[in-house]
This record gives sequence, C-alpha cells and structure tokens, in this order.
Amino acid sequence: MPKRDRALLRAIYLEDKEKDMICRELGVDREYLRVLVHRAKDKFKALYEKGQRGIAKHAAGLGKQ
Repeated sequence: MPKRDRALLRAIYLEDKEKDMICRELGVDREYLRVLVHRAKDKFKALYEKGQRGIAKHAAGLGKQ
C-alpha cells in the first residue's frame, strides 16, 4: 500500500485528525480528500481480502501446491 494511503488512513481512523487539517497538509480540498480516502480504503480492503484468502488456503493445506 502506498505510503500516502497508509498515512491518510492512519490520520483519519487511528489519530482522529480533523479532515480540514489533513486537507491543508495534503494541499487538497474536502471533496478530493473524500476521493483519496475512498481509494485508500479500496486498496486496504483488497490487501486484507488477499491476506484472508492466503490464510484460508494455508489452513486448508493448499498453500504448498
């Protein structure tokens, strides 16, 4: 996951930073921030689901085929 996406998700969901502050730091408006967050969440979800499939395959003994 790109560094900017990780930092964005961390700032919003873990650090509870104000979105206006994040917009100033990134130099974007609120509408574009919404787009960036949506894209970062999609990337995170894809990585998470890929990891879950890998765990399931490993647990089923399919990981070493």
